[in-house]
Amino acid sequence: MSELTLSQLTTKVALLDPNLGDRITWKFLLKNIASNLRVTELETVDELHGLLLSEIPDLLIFEFDLNDKTGIKWLSDISDNSNRITFPTIMSSHKCPDAMIIDAYQRGVHSFVDKNKLNEDSFSLAITNAFDRVRRIKALAENNGHLRTVVSH
Repeated sequence: MSELTLSQLTTKVALLDPNLGDRITWKFLLKNIASNLRVTELETVDELHGLLLSEIPDLLIFEFDLNDKTGIKWLSDISDNSNRITFPTIMSSHKCPDAMIIDAYQRGVHSFVDKNKLNEDSFSLAITNAFDRVRRIKALAENNGHLRTVVSH
């Protein structure tokens, strides 16, 4: 999946970040990448849960440091209840120790952005990586399903 643009992939973006300044930055970058997006700004995990009850976004961008819990804790809670998130997710943080990033990927994050190095190029790459990873996970699950069918016959 090379040179994907957000406008080719999505229209609904959920943006979960308690920091207003960071949300403004995200919205600026999103607008520069694609003008057709509907961005829902969220400050808390509870707001995100409410959104997920009514619609599934095409992309979720969320901060590691949430007011009510960490992004990794939230992912763990969601994964415990519904296996894996099946829509692309991008986690971001100003703190980026390798252990945190690895933990995030292990718990279902599809891409990660270091806010200290955030620009249009790094964000575009994160979007492409997130969608590509979800596509590969779904293809693997589908292939495993076909394999189970062949083995059972």
